[in-house]
Amino acid sequence: MTGNETDRARGVYGISVAAELVGTGVQNLRAYEARGLLEPDRTDGGTRRYSADDLDRLRRIGDLLEAGL
Repeated sequence: MTGNETDRARGVYGISVAAELVGTGVQNLRAYEARGLLEPDRTDGGTRRYSADDLDRLRRIGDLLEAGL
């Protein structure tokens, strides 16, 4: 992986920030994780951390849902 790819994969956003950035609710992010659609990083304390790649995936999920899938 290049440096940029590594940066995109690093979890830096908390769940509420990630939800706001993609325009969905926190509960949706938890549901998507429970269904295996994404797997955010976790801190040592168990807090979810979403990466730029995760945000892209969440936007794609939103697009697919809007399209009726």
